Amino acid sequence: MEDNNGQKDLKSENLRQDSNSENNIEGKNDESKDSEGADKDKESGENELNDDEEVKDENKSSEENNEKIIAPDFTLEDINGKKVSLSDYRGKIVFLNFWATWCQYCVMEMPDLEKVHQGFSKGDDAVILTVNSDEDPEKVKKFIKDNNLTLPVLMDYAYEVNWMYGISSIPVTFVIGRDGSVYGAIPGMTNKDTLLNIYESIK
Repeated sequence: MEDNNGQKDLKSENLRQDSNSENNIEGKNDESKDSEGADKDKESGENELNDDEEVKDENKSSEENNEKIIAPDFTLEDINGKKVSLSDYRGKIVFLNFWATWCQYCVMEMPDLEKVHQGFSKGDDAVILTVNSDEDPEKVKKFIKDNNLTLPVLMDYAYEVNWMYGISSIPVTFVIGRDGSVYGAIPGMTNKDTLLNIYESIK
């Protein structure tokens, strides 16, 4: 594994991104408009047939673009040995962050993650949930203590959850909606403003 501030992880490229979906839909609509303009010179019966086919194609494209991807559920132990499942947070917006103490950008973004976590702690509709990537628990505990962190840290000793989410580089943060579907992913280092802006846009 390699930490990279700009590299996308393999899994996140397959996730539903609202902005990309909208652009794709707009592109398909423009093509349909051009096609309708060209068909005006054809016979009315042929026009009706083509229009029906276009509607079916557009409906199919919309369904594909709007298809939700459910975040894989998992259960890991936190730093104190308590078992925690992703499904425990169903009904909340979850920022699922993958990190390690040896990762420079992970360490750099931790203060911002902690600030957002403390802000969310005052409410009940969002949470920061971090997954440490296969490190010695004592080393992680020391890092948490030295940096005065209070955010949840789950230990992925067997690298199982990293594999489930197709992680190829860290840090990466998945945004999971209240219904458990993946809203998108933030590859590379993130910050407080980015997280809060995303939260405000989907809350």
